[in-house]
Amino acid sequence: MITTKLRKQDFIDDVGTQSALFDNNLEKLLSPFVDSDTHMGILLNDPMGPAWREGQLDEKLRLRLGSSYPFYKSIIGRMNDALNVLQALLGIKQGQVCQPSS
Repeated sequence: MITTKLRKQDFIDDVGTQSALFDNNLEKLLSPFVDSDTHMGILLNDPMGPAWREGQLDEKLRLRLGSSYPFYKSIIGRMNDALNVLQALLGIKQGQVCQPSS
């Protein structure tokens, strides 16, 4: 019999896996344009943040993705929002489950 605790851990693991896949896809998309690990980290840590609109990154993405660009922006935004909500609900911070304080 699977306990609730095990089900929750399975779900947390699934969210973590999806988060890693999300980051890997963004990294592959960005790698031709981003020349430092620091800049890549900033972009990956805030997928809809201001660093995405700095310089010519947005224009380079627009050119690379062509007519897919609007769909990409919409999907990335929705995925980011969904992951943030799930991570908050599950108490996940920086890939780790935070135990509630008693």
